[in-house]
Amino acid sequence: MRLIYLLTAVMLFAVSCKPVAEPVRYETDVLVAGGGASGVMASIQAARMGADVIIVEETDWLGGMLTAAGVSAIDGNHLLPSGLWGEFRSHLYDHYGGPDTVETGWVSNTLFEPHIGNRILHNMVGAEPRITVIKGFYPVEVIKNGDRTPAFEDENRVAGVIFRNADGEMIDVRAKVTIEATEYGDLLPLADAGYRFGFEPRDQFGEPMAPETGHDMIQDLTYVAILKDYGDGADKTVERTASYDPALFDGTCRQLSGDPEADVVDCGPESGKDLYMLNYGRLPNDYYMINWPIHGNDIYIPILEMTREQRPAAIELAKEMTLNWIYFIQTKGGYRHQKSIPPG
Repeated sequence: MRLIYLLTAVMLFAVSCKPVAEPVRYETDVLVAGGGASGVMASIQAARMGADVIIVEETDWLGGMLTAAGVSAIDGNHLLPSGLWGEFRSHLYDHYGGPDTVETGWVSNTLFEPHIGNRILHNMVGAEPRITVIKGFYPVEVIKNGDRTPAFEDENRVAGVIFRNADGEMIDVRAKVTIEATEYGDLLPLADAGYRFGFEPRDQFGEPMAPETGHDMIQDLTYVAILKDYGDGADKTVERTASYDPALFDGTCRQLSGDPEADVVDCGPESGKDLYMLNYGRLPNDYYMINWPIHGNDIYIPILEMTREQRPAAIELAKEMTLNWIYFIQTKGGYRHQKSIPPG
């Protein structure tokens, strides 16, 4: 997608120098940087144990991958409905009407609409008076004890984080305990903390499933889409992008493969009306989670080590891959009565 900037006027004027405003200061027992599923649950548990908690989340949503990213299908834990996970699932049951109403796809026993998960997590957090949620800010600096206020004997201990928003406003949150729960682990390099990612070689720990040679690749990036079923006769085919290549998706399912004997999942009826493949992530109320790993919309992009400025372009590539896969199943599979919608 090209962005066209139109310069309509140029004005030269003197700008008076204004002092940069000091960050707004907060103090708390526990700071949770990131409001994804893990950050939310850590916050609730800490609050119930008597700690004052501040969650700082960059987006308007809580739940991260489970909600804002659209992956609203719980892997595993169906027979272990304990703790906070059990509470969350019971709220889903209350909303939809019981266990059978959320067992809509074959990838999971618990599937839900992303905005419903977001609402439930907000309600769970809102029920805890010790939790404060601050939205729209991302971390830019980690404060260590030796940097600012001496509070601990260890000068390398993390004492808080400075965050910034899109308007340049800043907040300084000091805490006894800081929990890293950002999407990409951004606090680790900011704190000069040692970290590693990827696959270790097999001989390092003797893991039989490990690769013979280690590498820094992790799970592929997927820009998940939510499709809605508009019923027979509707044509919701997306626009074909310039990068579309149907060969990338050959083998996504058996009937859409160049090899009819390929050992891949069955698409479903040839009419395309009810593709078994799409039922993988079927959600309540005739929605579909598009997160298909078999010659689907996964794309490998090493986004972890990218800068904040580089990541949007990488995410656009992932989004385009998903649009291309949707176009493929609509045109090749006949599934034209689906349309992508925002998670909310």
